[in-house]
Amino acid sequence: MTLQKPDGTKTESTEETLRFILHQLTPDNNSQDDTYHHITVRKQTEQPLYTPNDKEFTQEEDGQVIEGLKQKKAPEPSGITNEIAKLIFKAIPKTITSIYNECLRKGTFPTNWKIAKVIPITKPGKEGVGTRQSIDQLAC
Repeated sequence: MTLQKPDGTKTESTEETLRFILHQLTPDNNSQDDTYHHITVRKQTEQPLYTPNDKEFTQEEDGQVIEGLKQKKAPEPSGITNEIAKLIFKAIPKTITSIYNECLRKGTFPTNWKIAKVIPITKPGKEGVGTRQSIDQLAC
């Protein structure tokens, strides 16, 4: 399975595809790119969020959720389909569960996971903004 990279080239092997996906899922967390909102959120997340009631994700739970993803759905904005997510989890389940648990511990998630692509869909036979529905494709 191949993916198109930002420079227009495609990945050439499963390993390269997995590395590309992991890089997309875990981008650099550069505070220099922060907006005012991000600065505020960073300050809030400096407080420990872990409480005795928090429970880490298990590999089994993650596997059940990922296996439950429907195959024929549109990819998230990064281009990762549910089929690719399943393949990644099968290849590196401990790593994926560790990433999710680290996000839980830190109380923050990669910016790419928070981006939604909104697609307006006009209802058949109707025109205008008031008659549109939208579908959000939110990463993870």
